[in-house]
Amino acid sequence: MNKKSTLKVCLFVSVWCCAILHASGKPIFPNEREAFLKEISTYISLDANPQNEQILKDFSAKLRGTTICDAAFSSIVDVCNAMSDQKLPTKPCFLPYLESVNAWNGKCKGHCMLEAWNKVDLHLISNIANRNFKPFQQFLAFSTGFFQKNTLKSSSGSSSWAIAENTECLIDLLDAQPVLRVGNTTLSGTLKAGSVAIENTTGLYFPLTETWQGKGGVVHWRRLDPASKVNCEFGDYTIQLDKKEYFVDNAKLFYPDFFGGKAVEGRFSDKLLAEASDTESSWPRFESTSKVYEIKNLANGVNYKGGFGLQGLTINGIGVGEQRAMLEIFANQLRPIAVLRSDRFTLRQQGPLAGQAVEATVYFGEKDSLFHPAINVKYEPGQRMVFYKGEKSLTKSPWYDSYHQVFMDAGRIELDLNTGKFEVNPKAPGQGGTGERLYVDSKDYFDKSTYFRWQNVSTVHPVALMVKMAEEEGRSLK
Repeated sequence: MNKKSTLKVCLFVSVWCCAILHASGKPIFPNEREAFLKEISTYISLDANPQNEQILKDFSAKLRGTTICDAAFSSIVDVCNAMSDQKLPTKPCFLPYLESVNAWNGKCKGHCMLEAWNKVDLHLISNIANRNFKPFQQFLAFSTGFFQKNTLKSSSGSSSWAIAENTECLIDLLDAQPVLRVGNTTLSGTLKAGSVAIENTTGLYFPLTETWQGKGGVVHWRRLDPASKVNCEFGDYTIQLDKKEYFVDNAKLFYPDFFGGKAVEGRFSDKLLAEASDTESSWPRFESTSKVYEIKNLANGVNYKGGFGLQGLTINGIGVGEQRAMLEIFANQLRPIAVLRSDRFTLRQQGPLAGQAVEATVYFGEKDSLFHPAINVKYEPGQRMVFYKGEKSLTKSPWYDSYHQVFMDAGRIELDLNTGKFEVNPKAPGQGGTGERLYVDSKDYFDKSTYFRWQNVSTVHPVALMVKMAEEEGRSLK
């Protein structure tokens, strides 16, 4: 008999012996390290592959070292025998399992995490039905990344999530599902150059559904501005780690410059972006819920009343329910020179304030005003206020001048707060100011086609809004 024939016979005998042991139902892996290594090497070598050899080499070194305690080794033997009893294939099950063990670099203190992990493996193996190995394979893939780099979820070209090093963890079962119980940590998400982080949080991670159930935590705006003191604290929250965006309905914002040490309750959201965050980013975001806040001297001569929101470093004034956000503009008078109402304003402590489709009342004289139901506004605190038409049909409605009792069809009006001077349709290209003619109609003038043209496709006629405004202020348009 030549050498090739002898090799074939030996291979046949090895396979036949494994088959006999499978059929007998007896464990084929002994509870002694060197004997175990011999058996597992024989078992894995049936599928000749250079990669398998390296995995076995690393596994042998791991088992002969000091990292794996006796209790953990015994549980490894139990898992391998369970896989053998279930006739699980080498490549999709045995080898990934050995790779997970190779990734383990912890030390046994108090409780052995590797032993607890193997109990979860045994549970998953015992519940394999119809040769569906996916839950077991998914758990092994999670385990390898977690043992190596504290990774919870990772995939090439997609987002990754991890917890901080040296975080206290426990692998367990909850409602028959594998769960990682995580002590106080920082949960970090990355996508190429972009990243997000939740500090001082605890939680449960379910690897089979890639679900993080967090408790507590804080997100800082320092990733946009290192000097920022803004942060948001969480209650209970849930994140699907296979999604780029997440929401926290139970959040509290702390913005010392506006609210001192008081919290603003609302909804928080953040998103993993491929690029690094900077001052132009619109994430993270926050919007207050239900409560109306008052901010005195938001900017020079400006009082604000309404909801509060953030998009990155941009501050938003937002309406609450049916109550619109409101800005009162003062210029050394006891009463405001302008009152602006809108569903949303862009607010700044330094720099211009802006809003679109703003209900604007500009006061002059003792009791007169200019009124527009929905005009675009840009205000430079203490300097000037600019009103201009936009694309929305309601912004193209006319102004009402109570002093002259006329309607003015003006594309742009500028108010210089230093001089008190109004400029109507100045020759300023862009934003509606092109020096066009000013059209004026007296309040008693009525043309049916013009009346309906003012409403266009809007659901509310601008005249109705004027009447409502007058009633709220206890005045009459008659």
